[in-house]
Amino acid sequence: KMAEQQTPKSAALLSAEELSAMSDDEFFRAYSEGRVKRREDAWTESNWEEKMEATPLFMKSAPTQKQVDESPELSALQSIINDYEPDEKANYSKQHGNDAFKKGRTAKERKYKIAELRRAVLLYTEGLEANSTNAEMNSTLLSNRAAANMLLENFRQVILDCQQAIKLFPANTKAYFRAASANMKLEKYDEVTRFCDAGLLIDPTLADLTDLRRQAGEAKAAAEKKKRLEARAALKVQQARQRVGDAIKARGIKVCLGDGRPADPSSPEFEFLRHPSQTHDVQLDDKGNLVWPVLFVYPEHQQTELMVAFDEHATFADALQSMFPDTGDNGCGWDTDHKYRASNMTIFFYHDKTCSNQLIEIPLSTTLAEALCHPQYRVLGGLPSFCGAVKDSPYLRDLQRKGASAMPRPDLSAKE
Repeated sequence: KMAEQQTPKSAALLSAEELSAMSDDEFFRAYSEGRVKRREDAWTESNWEEKMEATPLFMKSAPTQKQVDESPELSALQSIINDYEPDEKANYSKQHGNDAFKKGRTAKERKYKIAELRRAVLLYTEGLEANSTNAEMNSTLLSNRAAANMLLENFRQVILDCQQAIKLFPANTKAYFRAASANMKLEKYDEVTRFCDAGLLIDPTLADLTDLRRQAGEAKAAAEKKKRLEARAALKVQQARQRVGDAIKARGIKVCLGDGRPADPSSPEFEFLRHPSQTHDVQLDDKGNLVWPVLFVYPEHQQTELMVAFDEHATFADALQSMFPDTGDNGCGWDTDHKYRASNMTIFFYHDKTCSNQLIEIPLSTTLAEALCHPQYRVLGGLPSFCGAVKDSPYLRDLQRKGASAMPRPDLSAKE
């Protein structure tokens, strides 16, 4: 705070001769009494941080051109740098880039790691912009920049820099290794082999290139094997789907799109409609029977339930017994009155795109195959759906009176 005190009007300022004859204690006493003239640019408690940041030695970031133009110290430093020869500038940037790279490579915190590696990239770039005529120096700057970008996972830039580095100085074996490593990350195994082979022609003793070439060969073989297995699995699925589609058509079951247009379930372009809890489409079991996922809709409570495996030869009575047993808890929290029991229910269907407004009841002794072959039934999207309600309930009577148009439509995006 002494530095911010104002000079008292009554205090006489000391001359230079008087100040030079004072001891340190006498000077500080005079300064505190306001008898020493203060420089306008003096450091004070309120501006010392700003002054520190403006001092080249303590700057936390590179100065702008405006700061360089306004600061004699920065201008002097800039002139020294500009006086360097292109080769000296390139080497200066390379050394500082190497320092930043080492800091970035060993940094434990990710944000410092990335910051130092990016600084290294900028310094190597400055070295290249020095326009040195030393091809080996420029090749080294490029391969070093590639090393920094490798850790930053800029793999395509790594390859571009290494290609240029090799072009400038073909003996730069590090460039071959880094280009091969970047291609390995991109799973371009033939390119890995190409760069490794080119580098080994220069120095056959390079173990890193030999090992990387071996890894590329093994990875390529594994990738090709995986591709063959996936193709085989896809063909198997396609053939199974074709058999299912043929079986559906052979039984005379009519499949439609959502808008009611007829569809071919064996066509590769046909997409089966799926409930959120559904894991697979209709399948053929070992005996050649169709096993369907079937959606049951309970419009009175606006609920749905998916039976994931309904054998075509099983009856609706069998299905209801598994979902709504006559004794015990049926597990349906929405059935608070416990009215939904297998022996107390009726099953019906509607399709307003293809049928009349009438609800069509299905006897519980009916098999799924018989229901699916009903003249008026259509399997919309390949997922059969049927409605269930309590037999002779007021809701069902009202629904029969109003017809299918009064029914809420199931939301297949909702959870079971």
